[in-house]
Amino acid sequence: MPDVFVSYASEDRTRVSALVSALESEGYSVWWDRRIGVGSSFDREIEQAIADSSCVLVVWTGHSIESDWVRTEAQEGLNRKILVPVLLEEVPVPLAFRRTQTANLVGWQETPEELVDVFTAIARITGRKSEDKVHYGSHTKAPRNRSAVVLASLFAVLALGMIYYSGVWHPLLEEENPESPANQKLAILTTRNLTGDHNLDWFARGLAERLN
Repeated sequence: MPDVFVSYASEDRTRVSALVSALESEGYSVWWDRRIGVGSSFDREIEQAIADSSCVLVVWTGHSIESDWVRTEAQEGLNRKILVPVLLEEVPVPLAFRRTQTANLVGWQETPEELVDVFTAIARITGRKSEDKVHYGSHTKAPRNRSAVVLASLFAVLALGMIYYSGVWHPLLEEENPESPANQKLAILTTRNLTGDHNLDWFARGLAERLN
């Protein structure tokens, strides 16, 4: 049994194909008329597919709002309370379906992130459990992100190595390392004249100032 039945006009097949791919990448099984077998009765197979589906996703465009087939399929989804409508073009949604919240995908760039509301609605209707949900779009982008992190780490290691061997790193280490000879300081306290001869006080003061 398919999770999602996609209703659309044949003129929009290219854009709908991208939408179907996005749904399948989220783990949903999708039925659309490209699945009709050779020699099958067109209307009977569609009728059976829509009856077996858990959700009906209708794609509204200038072509589909004029299609009696699309309207009939959408009405079936509406009657069963499993309809998820999406708008790919700025067209008036048929009157019978305007009370159902429609996802606005006008200008869709075919990225999964733009379909979060659609995926959420389908998950609610199909009963997909929260632990089964996919982080939308993450499975397609994670490998790229991991690769970027690995490459960035390698470049950082190489850069640090070059800095170290060029001699630039050593002064930095000396500044941060309290054990470095460059960071060891000698504190000189006030020098006192212990001879008892006050005429030599100037010598004690001068010696302390000179050492500091």
